[in-house]
Amino acid sequence: MPTKTHRSTKVSPVTGGKNAAQKRGKHSLVIRVHRKRKTPKTSRSSCAPMGSPVMSWELQEAAAPCFPAMAETYRFLEFFAGGGMARAGLAPDWNSVWANDFSPEKASAYRKNWGGGELHVGDVAAVNLLSLPSADMVWGSFPCQDLSQAGGQSGIGNAHDETFTRSGSFWPFWRLVARMSPPMVVLENVEGALRANGGADFRALCSALSQARYLFGPLILDAVHWLPQSRKRLFIVAVREDVPIPNHMMALLPDAFCHPKAVEEAYASLSAEVSEKWIWWSVCPPCVDRPRVESLIGDADQWVDWDSSEKTGYILSLMNPLHRKKVRDAQRLNRRVVGFAYRRTRAGRQRAEVRFDGVAGCLRTAGGGSSKQIVVEVNGETVRTRLLSPREAARLQGLPDTYWLPPDYNEAYDLVGDGLSVPVVRFLGQQLLTPLASVIPRRRVATA
Repeated sequence: MPTKTHRSTKVSPVTGGKNAAQKRGKHSLVIRVHRKRKTPKTSRSSCAPMGSPVMSWELQEAAAPCFPAMAETYRFLEFFAGGGMARAGLAPDWNSVWANDFSPEKASAYRKNWGGGELHVGDVAAVNLLSLPSADMVWGSFPCQDLSQAGGQSGIGNAHDETFTRSGSFWPFWRLVARMSPPMVVLENVEGALRANGGADFRALCSALSQARYLFGPLILDAVHWLPQSRKRLFIVAVREDVPIPNHMMALLPDAFCHPKAVEEAYASLSAEVSEKWIWWSVCPPCVDRPRVESLIGDADQWVDWDSSEKTGYILSLMNPLHRKKVRDAQRLNRRVVGFAYRRTRAGRQRAEVRFDGVAGCLRTAGGGSSKQIVVEVNGETVRTRLLSPREAARLQGLPDTYWLPPDYNEAYDLVGDGLSVPVVRFLGQQLLTPLASVIPRRRVATA
Protein backbone atom coordinates (compact mmCIF):
# COMPACT_ATOMS: atom_id res chain seq x y z
CA MET A 1 0.00 0.00 0.00
CA PRO A 2 1.61 3.26 -1.08
CA THR A 3 2.04 5.82 1.62
CA LYS A 4 3.54 9.25 1.96
CA THR A 5 6.87 9.52 3.68
CA HIS A 6 7.23 11.84 6.66
CA ARG A 7 10.59 13.54 6.70
CA SER A 8 11.96 14.12 10.16
CA THR A 9 14.17 16.94 11.34
CA LYS A 10 17.13 16.51 13.65
CA VAL A 11 17.54 18.61 16.75
CA SER A 12 20.69 20.72 16.69
CA PRO A 13 23.12 20.52 19.62
CA VAL A 14 23.00 23.28 22.22
CA THR A 15 25.27 24.59 24.92
CA GLY A 16 24.56 25.14 28.58
CA GLY A 17 24.33 28.50 30.33
CA LYS A 18 27.51 30.46 30.79
CA ASN A 19 27.19 30.67 34.55
CA ALA A 20 25.41 27.36 35.05
CA ALA A 21 27.99 26.07 37.49
CA GLN A 22 27.59 29.12 39.73
CA LYS A 23 23.81 28.74 39.85
CA ARG A 24 23.63 25.10 40.93
CA GLY A 25 23.87 25.89 44.61
CA LYS A 26 23.03 23.31 47.24
CA HIS A 27 20.24 21.62 45.30
CA SER A 28 22.49 19.51 43.11
CA LEU A 29 24.20 16.15 43.18
CA VAL A 30 27.69 15.64 41.75
CA ILE A 31 28.52 12.20 40.36
CA ARG A 32 32.01 11.58 39.01
CA VAL A 33 32.29 9.35 35.99
CA HIS A 34 35.10 8.10 33.78
CA ARG A 35 34.97 10.23 30.62
CA LYS A 36 35.19 8.87 27.11
CA ARG A 37 35.94 10.82 23.97
CA LYS A 38 33.30 13.38 23.06
CA THR A 39 30.77 12.26 20.52
CA PRO A 40 31.02 14.31 17.30
CA LYS A 41 28.19 16.76 16.85
CA THR A 42 25.68 15.96 14.14
CA SER A 43 24.40 18.53 11.69
CA ARG A 44 20.75 19.44 11.33
CA SER A 45 19.14 18.07 8.23
CA SER A 46 17.71 20.61 5.82
CA CYS A 47 14.02 20.61 5.13
CA ALA A 48 12.04 22.85 2.81
CA PRO A 49 8.82 24.40 4.17
CA MET A 50 5.91 22.06 3.74
CA GLY A 51 2.38 21.95 4.99
CA SER A 52 1.73 24.19 7.98
CA PRO A 53 4.90 25.46 9.70
CA VAL A 54 4.65 26.31 13.37
CA MET A 55 6.10 29.57 14.62
CA SER A 56 9.43 29.32 16.37
CA TRP A 57 9.30 29.58 20.14
CA GLU A 58 10.93 33.00 19.92
CA LEU A 59 8.18 34.26 17.60
CA GLN A 60 5.48 32.83 19.83
CA GLU A 61 6.98 34.64 22.79
CA ALA A 62 7.02 37.90 20.81
CA ALA A 63 3.26 37.75 20.24
CA ALA A 64 1.73 39.72 23.11
CA PRO A 65 -0.53 40.08 24.93
CA CYS A 66 -1.17 36.32 24.95
CA PHE A 67 -3.25 35.87 21.78
CA PRO A 68 -4.30 39.21 20.25
CA ALA A 69 -7.91 39.65 19.15
CA MET A 70 -8.44 38.89 15.48
CA ALA A 71 -11.11 39.92 13.01
CA GLU A 72 -13.94 37.41 12.73
CA THR A 73 -13.71 35.06 9.74
CA TYR A 74 -15.36 31.73 10.55
CA ARG A 75 -17.47 31.02 13.62
CA PHE A 76 -17.24 27.99 15.87
CA LEU A 77 -18.71 26.69 19.13
CA GLU A 78 -16.17 25.42 21.66
CA PHE A 79 -17.64 22.60 23.77
CA PHE A 80 -15.57 21.20 26.68
CA ALA A 81 -13.40 24.28 26.17
CA GLY A 82 -11.02 23.86 29.13
CA GLY A 83 -8.45 26.65 28.97
CA GLY A 84 -9.28 27.55 25.37
CA MET A 85 -6.46 25.73 23.58
CA ALA A 86 -8.67 25.00 20.55
CA ARG A 87 -9.35 28.73 20.32
CA ALA A 88 -5.63 29.45 20.57
CA GLY A 89 -4.79 27.09 17.72
CA LEU A 90 -7.60 28.11 15.37
CA ALA A 91 -7.03 31.87 15.59
CA PRO A 92 -6.99 34.06 13.56
CA ASP A 93 -9.11 32.25 10.95
CA TRP A 94 -11.74 31.15 13.47
CA ASN A 95 -13.62 33.03 16.15
CA SER A 96 -15.16 31.27 19.16
CA VAL A 97 -18.67 32.70 19.49
CA TRP A 98 -19.79 30.36 22.31
CA ALA A 99 -17.92 28.15 24.75
CA ASN A 100 -18.79 25.72 27.52
CA ASP A 101 -17.04 23.85 30.32
CA PHE A 102 -18.21 22.08 33.44
CA SER A 103 -15.21 22.98 35.61
CA PRO A 104 -15.29 26.33 37.47
CA GLU A 105 -11.49 26.21 37.78
CA LYS A 106 -10.98 25.83 34.03
CA ALA A 107 -13.64 28.44 33.38
CA SER A 108 -11.69 30.87 35.55
CA ALA A 109 -8.55 30.28 33.48
CA TYR A 110 -10.55 30.64 30.27
CA ARG A 111 -11.85 34.03 31.37
CA LYS A 112 -8.41 35.18 32.49
CA ASN A 113 -6.99 34.44 29.04
CA TRP A 114 -9.89 35.23 26.74
CA GLY A 115 -12.33 37.48 28.55
CA GLY A 116 -14.98 34.77 28.47
CA GLY A 117 -18.11 36.76 27.69
CA GLU A 118 -19.20 33.87 25.48
CA LEU A 119 -18.37 31.20 28.11
CA HIS A 120 -21.18 29.24 29.76
CA VAL A 121 -20.21 27.18 32.82
CA GLY A 122 -22.17 24.05 33.64
CA ASP A 123 -23.21 20.58 32.56
CA VAL A 124 -23.52 20.21 28.80
CA ALA A 125 -26.75 18.29 29.39
CA ALA A 126 -28.32 21.50 30.71
CA VAL A 127 -27.50 23.59 27.64
CA ASN A 128 -30.58 24.92 25.84
CA LEU A 129 -30.43 24.48 22.07
CA LEU A 130 -32.09 27.86 21.54
CA SER A 131 -29.25 29.58 23.42
CA LEU A 132 -26.64 28.47 20.88
CA PRO A 133 -25.62 30.89 18.14
CA SER A 134 -25.25 29.67 14.58
CA ALA A 135 -21.78 28.69 13.50
CA ASP A 136 -19.73 27.10 10.75
CA MET A 137 -18.30 24.45 13.04
CA VAL A 138 -18.70 22.75 16.41
CA TRP A 139 -15.54 21.64 18.23
CA GLY A 140 -15.96 18.99 20.94
CA SER A 141 -13.01 17.77 23.04
CA PHE A 142 -15.20 15.55 25.19
CA PRO A 143 -13.70 13.98 28.36
CA CYS A 144 -11.13 11.26 27.76
CA GLN A 145 -10.85 9.64 31.20
CA ASP A 146 -13.07 6.66 30.37
CA LEU A 147 -11.48 6.09 26.97
CA SER A 148 -7.80 6.10 27.92
CA GLN A 149 -5.91 3.03 29.12
CA ALA A 150 -4.87 4.88 32.27
CA GLY A 151 -8.49 5.75 32.99
CA GLY A 152 -9.80 2.19 32.84
CA GLN A 153 -11.66 2.41 29.50
CA SER A 154 -15.18 2.18 30.95
CA GLY A 155 -16.27 3.92 27.77
CA ILE A 156 -18.91 6.38 26.61
CA GLY A 157 -21.86 4.18 27.48
CA ASN A 158 -25.11 4.32 25.52
CA ALA A 159 -27.01 7.30 24.15
CA HIS A 160 -30.10 6.24 26.11
CA ASP A 161 -28.40 5.74 29.49
CA GLU A 162 -29.96 7.65 32.39
CA THR A 163 -26.54 8.35 33.89
CA PHE A 164 -23.30 8.84 32.01
CA THR A 165 -19.62 8.20 32.58
CA ARG A 166 -17.41 11.27 32.25
CA SER A 167 -16.67 10.38 28.63
CA GLY A 168 -20.36 9.54 28.24
CA SER A 169 -21.10 13.27 28.36
CA PHE A 170 -20.55 12.94 24.63
CA TRP A 171 -24.20 11.90 24.24
CA PRO A 172 -25.97 15.00 25.59
CA PHE A 173 -23.43 17.04 23.64
CA TRP A 174 -24.20 15.09 20.48
CA ARG A 175 -27.95 15.49 20.87
CA LEU A 176 -27.41 19.25 20.65
CA VAL A 177 -25.10 18.95 17.65
CA ALA A 178 -27.42 16.60 15.75
CA ARG A 179 -30.32 19.03 16.17
CA MET A 180 -28.17 22.03 15.18
CA SER A 181 -26.67 20.26 12.15
CA PRO A 182 -23.69 22.60 11.72
CA PRO A 183 -21.75 22.30 8.45
CA MET A 184 -18.67 20.93 10.24
CA VAL A 185 -17.91 19.04 13.45
CA VAL A 186 -14.56 18.16 15.03
CA LEU A 187 -14.37 15.53 17.77
CA GLU A 188 -11.10 15.23 19.70
CA ASN A 189 -9.99 12.59 22.16
CA VAL A 190 -7.19 10.20 23.07
CA GLU A 191 -5.87 7.68 20.57
CA GLY A 192 -7.24 4.92 22.82
CA ALA A 193 -10.77 5.91 21.81
CA LEU A 194 -10.24 3.85 18.66
CA ARG A 195 -9.97 0.60 20.62
CA ALA A 196 -11.83 1.31 23.87
CA ASN A 197 -14.31 -1.46 24.68
CA GLY A 198 -13.08 -3.52 21.77
CA GLY A 199 -13.74 -0.66 19.37
CA ALA A 200 -17.43 -0.44 20.29
CA ASP A 201 -17.19 3.19 21.44
CA PHE A 202 -15.57 4.34 18.20
CA ARG A 203 -18.16 2.47 16.15
CA ALA A 204 -20.88 4.22 18.17
CA LEU A 205 -19.31 7.61 17.39
CA CYS A 206 -19.14 6.80 13.69
CA SER A 207 -22.73 5.52 13.67
CA ALA A 208 -23.92 8.74 15.31
CA LEU A 209 -22.14 10.82 12.67
CA SER A 210 -23.53 8.70 9.86
CA GLN A 211 -27.10 8.87 11.13
CA ALA A 212 -26.82 12.66 11.37
CA ARG A 213 -25.83 12.76 7.66
CA TYR A 214 -22.17 13.60 8.06
CA LEU A 215 -19.20 12.40 6.03
CA PHE A 216 -16.27 11.88 8.38
CA GLY A 217 -12.70 10.75 8.74
CA PRO A 218 -10.33 10.32 11.70
CA LEU A 219 -6.70 11.39 11.93
CA ILE A 220 -4.11 10.55 14.56
CA LEU A 221 -1.77 13.51 15.02
CA ASP A 222 1.24 13.36 17.33
CA ALA A 223 2.45 16.62 18.87
CA VAL A 224 6.03 15.34 18.63
CA HIS A 225 6.15 16.58 15.01
CA TRP A 226 5.82 20.16 16.30
CA LEU A 227 6.88 20.08 19.96
CA PRO A 228 9.22 18.01 22.17
CA GLN A 229 6.28 16.10 23.65
CA SER A 230 4.97 12.68 22.65
CA ARG A 231 1.21 13.21 22.50
CA LYS A 232 -0.99 11.29 20.06
CA ARG A 233 -4.56 12.48 19.72
CA LEU A 234 -7.55 11.40 17.68
CA PHE A 235 -9.31 14.05 15.60
CA ILE A 236 -12.50 13.13 13.76
CA VAL A 237 -13.30 15.76 11.14
CA ALA A 238 -16.92 15.53 9.96
CA VAL A 239 -18.61 17.51 7.19
CA ARG A 240 -22.31 17.72 6.44
CA GLU A 241 -23.27 15.85 3.27
CA ASP A 242 -24.27 18.99 1.38
CA VAL A 243 -20.82 20.60 1.73
CA PRO A 244 -18.84 20.20 -1.54
CA ILE A 245 -15.50 18.75 -0.42
CA PRO A 246 -12.66 19.54 -2.86
CA ASN A 247 -11.24 16.36 -4.39
CA HIS A 248 -7.66 17.17 -3.43
CA MET A 249 -8.59 17.02 0.26
CA MET A 250 -9.57 13.36 0.00
CA ALA A 251 -7.26 10.39 -0.59
CA LEU A 252 -8.02 6.96 -1.97
CA LEU A 253 -5.82 5.20 0.56
CA PRO A 254 -4.73 5.79 4.18
CA ASP A 255 -1.60 7.84 4.82
CA ALA A 256 0.92 6.45 7.30
CA PHE A 257 1.51 9.93 8.75
CA CYS A 258 -2.02 10.34 10.14
CA HIS A 259 -3.66 6.93 9.55
CA PRO A 260 -1.72 4.32 11.54
CA LYS A 261 -2.73 0.68 11.69
CA ALA A 262 -5.26 1.33 14.49
CA VAL A 263 -7.22 3.65 12.19
CA GLU A 264 -7.24 1.09 9.38
CA GLU A 265 -8.46 -1.57 11.80
CA ALA A 266 -11.20 0.75 13.06
CA TYR A 267 -12.34 1.36 9.49
CA ALA A 268 -12.46 -2.38 8.77
CA SER A 269 -14.68 -2.94 11.81
CA LEU A 270 -17.46 -0.61 10.60
CA SER A 271 -20.66 -1.77 8.94
CA ALA A 272 -20.97 -1.27 5.20
CA GLU A 273 -23.57 1.45 5.69
CA VAL A 274 -21.40 3.50 8.04
CA SER A 275 -18.14 2.92 6.14
CA GLU A 276 -19.72 4.52 3.05
CA LYS A 277 -19.49 7.86 4.88
CA TRP A 278 -15.77 7.44 5.64
CA ILE A 279 -13.18 9.85 4.21
CA TRP A 280 -9.43 9.36 4.14
CA TRP A 281 -8.44 12.98 4.70
CA SER A 282 -5.34 14.09 2.80
CA VAL A 283 -2.87 16.36 4.64
CA CYS A 284 0.73 17.34 3.96
CA PRO A 285 3.06 16.15 6.75
CA PRO A 286 4.75 19.09 8.47
CA CYS A 287 8.42 19.82 8.17
CA VAL A 288 9.31 22.24 10.93
CA ASP A 289 12.14 23.05 13.31
CA ARG A 290 10.93 21.61 16.60
CA PRO A 291 12.02 23.58 19.68
CA ARG A 292 14.77 21.92 21.72
CA VAL A 293 13.47 20.64 25.02
CA GLU A 294 16.32 22.42 26.84
CA SER A 295 14.94 25.75 25.56
CA LEU A 296 11.57 25.08 27.23
CA ILE A 297 12.84 23.73 30.57
CA GLY A 298 14.24 26.50 32.73
CA ASP A 299 15.12 27.04 36.36
CA ALA A 300 12.94 26.83 39.47
CA ASP A 301 9.85 29.04 39.42
CA GLN A 302 6.81 29.88 41.56
CA TRP A 303 5.51 26.29 41.35
CA VAL A 304 8.65 24.18 41.75
CA ASP A 305 12.10 24.16 43.31
CA TRP A 306 15.05 21.84 42.78
CA ASP A 307 15.15 18.76 44.96
CA SER A 308 17.70 18.37 47.71
CA SER A 309 20.76 16.29 46.85
CA GLU A 310 19.38 13.57 49.13
CA LYS A 311 16.10 13.37 47.22
CA THR A 312 17.92 13.38 43.87
CA GLY A 313 20.10 10.55 45.16
CA TYR A 314 16.99 8.61 46.17
CA ILE A 315 15.44 9.04 42.71
CA LEU A 316 18.65 7.80 41.09
CA SER A 317 18.70 4.84 43.47
CA LEU A 318 15.32 3.75 42.10
CA MET A 319 16.82 3.32 38.63
CA ASN A 320 17.92 -0.08 37.41
CA PRO A 321 21.37 -0.43 35.77
CA LEU A 322 20.03 0.38 32.29
CA HIS A 323 18.58 3.71 33.37
CA ARG A 324 21.58 4.61 35.55
CA LYS A 325 23.70 4.08 32.44
CA LYS A 326 21.51 6.59 30.58
CA VAL A 327 22.39 9.17 33.24
CA ARG A 328 26.11 8.40 32.97
CA ASP A 329 25.96 8.64 29.18
CA ALA A 330 24.30 12.06 29.48
CA GLN A 331 27.04 13.19 31.86
CA ARG A 332 29.75 12.24 29.39
CA LEU A 333 28.36 14.75 26.89
CA ASN A 334 29.71 17.45 29.23
CA ARG A 335 26.91 19.89 28.46
CA ARG A 336 23.43 20.65 29.75
CA VAL A 337 21.06 17.82 28.93
CA VAL A 338 17.43 17.63 30.07
CA GLY A 339 15.63 14.33 30.47
CA PHE A 340 12.45 13.14 32.12
CA ALA A 341 11.94 10.44 34.73
CA TYR A 342 8.79 8.59 35.71
CA ARG A 343 8.01 6.46 38.72
CA ARG A 344 6.80 3.00 37.76
CA THR A 345 5.98 -0.21 39.60
CA ARG A 346 7.93 -3.11 38.10
CA ALA A 347 7.65 -6.62 39.54
CA GLY A 348 6.24 -5.20 42.76
CA ARG A 349 9.07 -2.66 43.19
CA GLN A 350 9.00 1.08 42.66
CA ARG A 351 11.34 2.15 39.89
CA ALA A 352 12.38 5.39 38.24
CA GLU A 353 12.76 5.25 34.48
CA VAL A 354 14.46 8.07 32.56
CA ARG A 355 14.62 9.17 28.94
CA PHE A 356 17.13 11.53 27.28
CA ASP A 357 15.78 11.52 23.73
CA GLY A 358 14.85 15.20 23.73
CA VAL A 359 11.15 14.46 24.12
CA ALA A 360 8.87 14.69 27.15
CA GLY A 361 6.25 12.05 27.81
CA CYS A 362 2.59 12.74 27.20
CA LEU A 363 1.26 15.31 29.68
CA ARG A 364 -1.64 13.97 31.72
CA THR A 365 -3.79 15.04 34.61
CA ALA A 366 -3.77 13.34 37.99
CA GLY A 367 -7.14 11.85 37.02
CA GLY A 368 -5.49 10.26 34.00
CA GLY A 369 -3.72 7.76 36.25
CA SER A 370 -0.16 8.86 35.50
CA SER A 371 2.62 9.97 37.81
CA LYS A 372 3.97 13.50 37.40
CA GLN A 373 7.04 13.85 35.22
CA ILE A 374 10.36 14.52 36.95
CA VAL A 375 12.84 16.81 35.23
CA VAL A 376 16.36 15.35 35.28
CA GLU A 377 18.96 17.99 34.42
CA VAL A 378 22.47 16.75 33.77
CA ASN A 379 25.37 19.14 33.27
CA GLY A 380 28.65 17.30 33.34
CA GLU A 381 29.07 15.70 36.75
CA THR A 382 26.09 17.52 38.24
CA VAL A 383 22.62 15.99 38.33
CA ARG A 384 19.52 17.86 39.54
CA THR A 385 15.90 16.77 39.76
CA ARG A 386 12.51 18.37 40.37
CA LEU A 387 8.92 18.14 39.22
CA LEU A 388 7.99 19.51 35.82
CA SER A 389 6.60 23.02 36.26
CA PRO A 390 3.09 23.87 34.98
CA ARG A 391 4.69 26.72 33.01
CA GLU A 392 7.02 24.26 31.32
CA ALA A 393 4.09 21.94 30.67
CA ALA A 394 2.30 24.86 29.00
CA ARG A 395 5.34 25.45 26.79
CA LEU A 396 5.29 21.78 25.85
CA GLN A 397 1.72 22.37 24.66
CA GLY A 398 2.81 25.33 22.53
CA LEU A 399 1.42 28.04 24.81
CA PRO A 400 3.41 31.26 25.31
CA ASP A 401 4.51 32.45 28.73
CA THR A 402 1.87 35.20 28.53
CA TYR A 403 -0.82 32.52 28.95
CA TRP A 404 -2.23 32.85 32.47
CA LEU A 405 -1.99 29.82 34.76
CA PRO A 406 -3.56 29.27 38.22
CA PRO A 407 -1.19 29.77 41.17
CA ASP A 408 -1.99 26.30 42.56
CA TYR A 409 0.34 23.62 41.15
CA ASN A 410 -2.21 20.83 40.73
CA GLU A 411 -4.86 23.11 39.28
CA ALA A 412 -2.41 24.61 36.78
CA TYR A 413 -0.94 21.23 35.81
CA ASP A 414 -4.39 19.69 35.31
CA LEU A 415 -5.48 22.64 33.17
CA VAL A 416 -2.52 22.16 30.84
CA GLY A 417 -2.38 18.37 30.93
CA ASP A 418 -6.05 18.14 29.97
CA GLY A 419 -5.65 20.57 27.08
CA LEU A 420 -4.69 20.55 23.42
CA SER A 421 -1.34 21.06 21.73
CA VAL A 422 -1.77 24.42 20.05
CA PRO A 423 0.44 23.82 16.96
CA VAL A 424 -1.43 20.58 16.23
CA VAL A 425 -4.77 22.42 16.25
CA ARG A 426 -3.25 25.14 14.08
CA PHE A 427 -2.04 22.52 11.59
CA LEU A 428 -5.46 20.89 11.45
CA GLY A 429 -7.11 24.26 10.97
CA GLN A 430 -4.82 25.31 8.15
CA GLN A 431 -4.76 21.96 6.39
CA LEU A 432 -8.44 20.98 6.63
CA LEU A 433 -10.83 23.14 8.64
CA THR A 434 -10.32 26.56 7.08
CA PRO A 435 -10.23 25.23 3.48
CA LEU A 436 -13.42 23.25 4.18
CA ALA A 437 -15.12 26.28 5.72
CA SER A 438 -14.35 28.28 2.59
CA VAL A 439 -16.61 26.01 0.49
CA ILE A 440 -19.57 25.93 2.89
CA PRO A 441 -22.72 27.27 1.21
CA ARG A 442 -22.93 30.62 3.03
CA ARG A 443 -26.72 30.79 2.84
CA ARG A 444 -26.85 28.02 5.44
CA VAL A 445 -24.78 29.92 8.04
CA ALA A 446 -26.38 32.95 9.68
CA THR A 447 -24.13 35.81 10.73
CA ALA A 448 -26.24 37.15 13.58
